[in-house]
Amino acid sequence: MSANRNAALPPLLLILVLIHDSVANTVSSQNRSYTTSQPPVTHRRIIFVAEPEEPETPMARASSRPAVLAELCDYDPCRDQQTPCTQLSFESGCLCPGLSGPNVLPQAPHLKSVHREGSEVVARWCAPASEVQQYRVTVEPGIFQLFEEISRKGSLGNLVPGTKVCVEAINRAGISNPSKYSCTRYEPKGTDNLALKAGLIAGGLILLLLLSVVAFLLWRRKLHKEGSGSVGLGNPSFSTEGTL
Repeated sequence: MSANRNAALPPLLLILVLIHDSVANTVSSQNRSYTTSQPPVTHRRIIFVAEPEEPETPMARASSRPAVLAELCDYDPCRDQQTPCTQLSFESGCLCPGLSGPNVLPQAPHLKSVHREGSEVVARWCAPASEVQQYRVTVEPGIFQLFEEISRKGSLGNLVPGTKVCVEAINRAGISNPSKYSCTRYEPKGTDNLALKAGLIAGGLILLLLLSVVAFLLWRRKLHKEGSGSVGLGNPSFSTEGTL
């Protein structure tokens, strides 16, 4: 019984092997047909188009320079007749401090000093961080003078000690609001006091000299009148009728 069973095993194994090979061939043929039926995979080609270059301008050349090479402009906001920093930047590509535009109300200037220089009192100020078209210097009780954009000083003539002086900035947006740094009072100190005293002494001497000259002229005139009145008296014993 066992011998018959062992004799039947080889044909069964052969049948299983044939079935396996048939199934494998079928699957392989299906895979090949599926692969041939699909189109080949391709990648979309990307083309880069360069933007057209704009014509280069002086301002573009200045802005295209590396920031590490740019230097601060030789600009002093307190220097009289100072070239505007925007012009310096345009010409050399240097960097300017930040400024508010012409349509923004300007900040108040900084009034540095009001003191006597020679025969006049001079006010000196520093520009604010704003675009300015004019400066207005007001002297109490409301007398003012206008100065150009590049001015940083103005002559005020002769002022009485204690006179209040203010400086204001003007642009298209209006006039700056006063601050504690934009107004001061003229207080003579040091050489100012000496100049004031010298002027008073000189004025007093000139007045005294004029009074002396006037007094001398009046005295001479009085003497001349007295002399002309006594010419006709002569000798009382003299007579034109001859000797008796």
